[in-house]
Amino acid sequence: MEINPALKKYPLYAIIILVIFGLKPSGVLFRDAWVDGMPFLLLGLISVFAGALVTPVLLPFVPFRSFALKGWLVGLISTSLTIRFFGLFDGMNKIFLIVAVLFFPLASSYIALQFTGSTTFTGMSGVKKELKFGVPLYIAGVILSVIFMVIFKLGQLGVI
Repeated sequence: MEINPALKKYPLYAIIILVIFGLKPSGVLFRDAWVDGMPFLLLGLISVFAGALVTPVLLPFVPFRSFALKGWLVGLISTSLTIRFFGLFDGMNKIFLIVAVLFFPLASSYIALQFTGSTTFTGMSGVKKELKFGVPLYIAGVILSVIFMVIFKLGQLGVI
């Protein structure tokens, strides 16, 4: 139910990632976009499946009552396993790792949060409580991730 809407937004995410990583002083370099952006493209897909598929499947087994926390925990585990299994950030700037560990578990959590109120686990008061807690956290995580990426990009372009 949630995979299709999330995957419909994925091409826009992919374009943004490819432009960010391909942007160089001489223009957009497609090779750099693919090579540097591939870990983020893969982790984007992993976070969608972690939040929309794995979290609901493992719902009774993942600790915590909150869907936001369940999604974050599953997202953190899946992000960590993907980074470790594929060696995604070996030899790359550590800012990438910080952004990945900050952003992708929160993305999984947001997608898992979409299930709040659609199960017998939570009611309307639980939905309101989770949204009151989760939305500011998601906004802060995205802002921090963007700040780290801007710092990295400015350093790469020689401005900092």
